This record gives sequence, C-alpha cells and structure tokens, in this order.
Amino acid sequence: MRKFLSLIVAFFLLTSFACADSVRGTLAGYATSESTAKFTAGDLVAIDFDEFPELVAAYVIEISIPEAVRQLRGAYAVYVYRRVSPRPDVSNTRYSGLTVDFFLIPPSSRFSVLLPLVSGFRQENSIDTITVDRTFIAADFPVIVSILPIMKGIPSGTKESIYELYLRPVYREKGALVLRYSQDQSQILPFELLIDDTVVSSATETFVLDPGFHKVSLISGHYANKTLSVAVEKGLYSSVTVPLEPLKSLVTISAPDAAIISLDGKALAPGDRSNLHLEPGDHTVLIRIGDYSLSRSFAAKPGESYLIELEMDISILPHTSDE
Repeated sequence: MRKFLSLIVAFFLLTSFACADSVRGTLAGYATSESTAKFTAGDLVAIDFDEFPELVAAYVIEISIPEAVRQLRGAYAVYVYRRVSPRPDVSNTRYSGLTVDFFLIPPSSRFSVLLPLVSGFRQENSIDTITVDRTFIAADFPVIVSILPIMKGIPSGTKESIYELYLRPVYREKGALVLRYSQDQSQILPFELLIDDTVVSSATETFVLDPGFHKVSLISGHYANKTLSVAVEKGLYSSVTVPLEPLKSLVTISAPDAAIISLDGKALAPGDRSNLHLEPGDHTVLIRIGDYSLSRSFAAKPGESYLIELEMDISILPHTSDE
C-alpha cells in the first residue's frame, strides 16, 4: 500500500512540474539585449530573440528596486517563466508557461537574475545576484519576467512603484564565423568543407570558434578547390563568402588543317583547337572535309579532359568482276 501511495505522490509531482502554469498580466514590453524596460508589479516583461544568440553565455536580468519596495523585506518576488505561449502581445493578458523559479527581492537597490545559455556557466550567488539552476535553450523562449506580491497587507502605494529591467549579455570567450556561398543554396553541388583541417557540415551556416585566424577549405569534384584564411574576433560575427567556381572541362580537337570545325555552332580556326575550356554539360562538335561531314554530341564532366579525333581509313576489299 505504501509503495502504491509513493507511486501516486511521485506521479503527482512529475505531472505538476510538467504541466504549464497560468501567467496573467499586461505586457509592459520586450527587453532586448542591452535595453531597458519599465514596468510595475503584476506587469509582464518578455525576452525573446529572432535568432538564438550563439555568442552569449548568459543574460543578466538587472532590476532596479524602488525605495518603497526596499523597505518591505520579503514582500515581493521576481518570477521567471519559460516556454510562454502564445507569444506575448499587448492585446493579450493570459498566457501559459513553465515556472522556472521565483526569487525574493532583497533590500538592495538592484537585483540580478542570471539566465545561463551555455552548459556549465555559473556565477557565485550573493544577496543581490542569483543564477538560475538550468541552461536555457532556444525552445525555452519567449521568457516572461514579472514581479508579484507574496504577502498580504502591502501598502497600496508600493504597487504603483516603477521598476526598470535592463538585459545585459555576458559574452562567451568565442567568436562566430558565418559562411555564405557565391551560388544560390538550391543550386549548389556536393562539396566537402573543412575548418582547420576538420570536416564540418556544409549545411551549417554559423560556426562558433575560438578568436584568432582559422583556415577554411573547400574540396570538391565540381568546384575549384579553395583555401581561405579568416579572422574571428571574440563576441563578434565574421561573415565570409566562399567562392564556388565550377570546374571547366578541357577539349582538344585533332583533325587535318583543311577540315572545317565548329564547336556548339562556333567555327574554330586551326590554331584554336587545343585546350579549349568548356562549361560542364552537353556539347556538339561538327567536322567537315569537302562534301563529307560528321557531327557528334558529348557530355563534358567538370574537371575532365577530352581528345576529339577524326579518324580516316582506306579499305581494300576483294572485288569480283561481273565479266
């Protein structure tokens, strides 16, 4: 029986943590990196990004505490919610989200809550600085921050006190390399991409690297091999366009000088028939000697060399006279 009750309690605890909480309030605004949002108790401040910031190790939510609130020790708490839905908007006052934690506001002029974005990030806690005990990923956003009263009998005047929230990034000891290509992504043929002699996915656009110089190499049977040296700076995005130069084919045509030769409809003089550069694809060669002409089509592959020869022969066969 005790085992059964324990299972029920465990199930209740697990489901209560997994279920979304109700979040209510008026959206005071969005806090973007290195910006300030003003709000009162019960208002909501949202944190979200168009793209997840790879170079940020953590965000520090710095909240300035009004004097009237500092006089009421333990009267208010900062609540943090993640995976908020729907996306916060001024026209909505009801949301669902997962409660990350709540933190009592200390009697300090400023209180900071750190949201780690990198596993292992930690900063020593103090009376006015708390690090959330989880690593936030892209799916955790939008995040909502709100200040709510947690005790009764609070003077009504403090409820109208204005807080200021400043979102400060703590950058990683890294930089980012953004690779783009000189051809449209949908038309790119296969190639191998290496950064510092290590094969990486060519489908990836942004690479987080140590500051300094890095070697980017492109190896392909379809494009000219390239090696670029690029500089990456701490906390910055460096964008580089990798040139994709399709390999051309080489064609040499061997035929008597008296032959009239055209390649893809263009006449070739006797001195212009060797080491011709062709784009990969289908081509047609026409050779005419006197009243005799012959044409052939062929497919040129990138980087391949071709020799086109006109072969002539004399046949001597037995002949029986009718006489």
